[in-house]
Amino acid sequence: MVTNIVFTQVVERPARKLLIYPGIKATGYWDYIAEVDAGYAWETISNIPYAINYQMSVWLPEGMRRPGTSEYCLALEIENEYEGPIPEGFYTINLPPCKYMVFQGEPYEARKNTAKP
Repeated sequence: MVTNIVFTQVVERPARKLLIYPGIKATGYWDYIAEVDAGYAWETISNIPYAINYQMSVWLPEGMRRPGTSEYCLALEIENEYEGPIPEGFYTINLPPCKYMVFQGEPYEARKNTAKP
């Protein structure tokens, strides 16, 4: 029997910005890495000194996306007061204070979804 543990918690967040590196049409991970320079994205976002959280993958609703960009993006929460330079290819949006749930699972071997629509 295989046991998988998923850690969940409710997190309260203050007003902050979301630094976003979008794709073009990506709706998931594999589409995203096929569209973007994933090495640049991860290297850049991993070295942001004004981060208030870890980098994450997000699905943005249409109202939070720039025209011509994907719903699936790499993102990082940054300080609301930050007004410095934004890395090339990234943009920011303002996020209000909120509560959200975080789900974190055990490491696993990633496999590309080979199912055909």
